[in-house]
Amino acid sequence: MHADRSLAAPAVSVNTLFSMTVTYAMKDGILRRKEQANQGRPFGEALQRWVRNDPSLHTDCVRAAVCIESYGPLVHNNWDIYALLRRQYKPAEMIVIPGGAHALSRQPERLLSLQGNVDWFRFWLLGGERQKPVLRGETAAHLQAQYARWRQMLDLERADEARPRCVREGGAD
Repeated sequence: MHADRSLAAPAVSVNTLFSMTVTYAMKDGILRRKEQANQGRPFGEALQRWVRNDPSLHTDCVRAAVCIESYGPLVHNNWDIYALLRRQYKPAEMIVIPGGAHALSRQPERLLSLQGNVDWFRFWLLGGERQKPVLRGETAAHLQAQYARWRQMLDLERADEARPRCVREGGAD
């Protein structure tokens, strides 16, 4: 583990950080689920519940490195959260697998996702860096660039840890 880091778990999100507002009227099923989860529509009396529950409106509370995997054409579902994390200089990475679906079934896509997760957690939890390319089309230069980017993110995380902690409604952070 990076010796001077406080214990904060890095995270990988797989197409699950749906902003309440961006995808509101994308599909009827999504609309109904979000209204049910927030006990009403995103205005009037239920508005504050929508604000409280929308992860894209609380990215200032994120205290760990986040890698978001996004599959298929629905990159916009996660783009707001990714962009807001980056806008605050928080360590965030987005991996887009254009032909993928939530349960990756093609071997090259699964390998990319799984190896990426191993690399991400190994780096953030153990400080380890893989030297040898193992994926089809991967090069040593690609790996060097990946770890250079992540080392820069480690500096961002250290700077973020020095900021005051956020306070959400209800006292949770």
